[in-house]
Amino acid sequence: HTRTYANRLRSMKPVLHNHRKNDCFYERKTNQRRTMNDDMEAADPLTELRNTWHNFKTALCSVEPFDQWAWIRVLLKAVINYLFSIAKQMLPFLKKWKMYRQLVPCFAIFLVSSLLSTYFLVLRSEVVVRRWCNTEVNDSIKKGSFPCRWVYVHDAVVTYFGLMILFNYFITVFSSPGVALPSTVAIKQLEKHNIADPEYVWKSRDSRGGCCFIDPFPVNIEREFSRVEHCTPKKTCLQGFRIEGLQNHGQNKVKTIYFPSLELSNCDKCQIARPPRCRHCSACNRCVLQMDHHCLWMNNCIAYANYRSFLLTLIFIFLACLYGTLMLISPFKELLHEQIARQGFWASLWSIRVPPLWILVRQSVFSCYTRGSNDFIAGEIAIKIAFPFLLGVSITMIVFIISHLRLIAQGISTLERIIQLDKMKSVFLSSSDDKDNVLFVNPFDQGFYKNLCQVFGPNFLWALLPVRVEPPHPYFPDHLREFKKKC
Repeated sequence: HTRTYANRLRSMKPVLHNHRKNDCFYERKTNQRRTMNDDMEAADPLTELRNTWHNFKTALCSVEPFDQWAWIRVLLKAVINYLFSIAKQMLPFLKKWKMYRQLVPCFAIFLVSSLLSTYFLVLRSEVVVRRWCNTEVNDSIKKGSFPCRWVYVHDAVVTYFGLMILFNYFITVFSSPGVALPSTVAIKQLEKHNIADPEYVWKSRDSRGGCCFIDPFPVNIEREFSRVEHCTPKKTCLQGFRIEGLQNHGQNKVKTIYFPSLELSNCDKCQIARPPRCRHCSACNRCVLQMDHHCLWMNNCIAYANYRSFLLTLIFIFLACLYGTLMLISPFKELLHEQIARQGFWASLWSIRVPPLWILVRQSVFSCYTRGSNDFIAGEIAIKIAFPFLLGVSITMIVFIISHLRLIAQGISTLERIIQLDKMKSVFLSSSDDKDNVLFVNPFDQGFYKNLCQVFGPNFLWALLPVRVEPPHPYFPDHLREFKKKC
């Protein structure tokens, strides 16, 4: 058909000029090219996407041949252009995101408070009273008191976990992680003239602790300088320790790299001398002692002074979620069996049958004013929401806890581990012949138990109480020979 049409073009050029609009083949080709290239000429990406989608639906409903691959290419191009335009519009907001990071801890506090209120308003009566005390909720409400002591046991355990989570969380958020400040002369001048320097007045909007537009605790300058002094090794510790060294092991010379290093360093951004294991945080723009990472959920750096409270927060969240999961596993299993019996396995696997969010909020608000069973959120709905959430959070927390405990056992932080892996990768990928005789040694490793005491303190029982404990002084080996004997 294409060859026949080409021959007609050669022989009937004057006739074709008059009947071009009536030629169906020519119109179809022209319309397809026009509709596919309309998105190139559109200036607005949203208008471009709408026009492309309209032309796509028109071509799809048409009786003419439909080229699906060409339309897939055009639609993908329009969608990508629209997403890029959204990203460009979001750039100013992303630059201002630093101001709104302080709202992330508010969301974490809201989650903890929601779980506590769900227990006391719904799960306490629906699970504990009915399943542990074998008593109906209406009977216990009429009597004015709960019939057995299991209720008070669960209340005490849930209250204890909630108190410890919030206490350690607030300590981590509002306390200083341990910061290397400039020289004492500048600090004394600031104290003398009462100058509010922004370097020493920490704001929550700068990701230096605090949340919900509430600034962290004021900077205790004497405490910060004492921490820096304790984190600085003596001159005797530096004898024999360098970044690299050579040791004879039999007939081979092994190149030993001590990391983290015991040597002092200088920060080009802060223009200060900093002790070993002190890193500059780009998120909060300050040099932090023994920096582990900058946590978005805490709006603060996790480092020397608040690493203990951070780990205790994770541990108590895991214990609380594990306790709730074990308490709700039997009711959730019964509800799941009932739903499978009604709908079948595959239908119940993908549906939990939970009402919309606004209905849950309305029922929870009304339940604060009335004690009728019809006004409370249904117990099965609370169980269907709480059990998967608690199970997922407990699995996530145990993964984080195990990873941090492994790093504590090695006497190294998360950031130092990343830097060490990069150094090892660069050494082993190099073309040097001595790359097999390289040994990485951590001079701060004292063994598992002593490393735990370095983080939690010598008495682990203080971790069970809502008490703030100052971290122990950092460990420094006295001499290279003593360090070799310990290794």
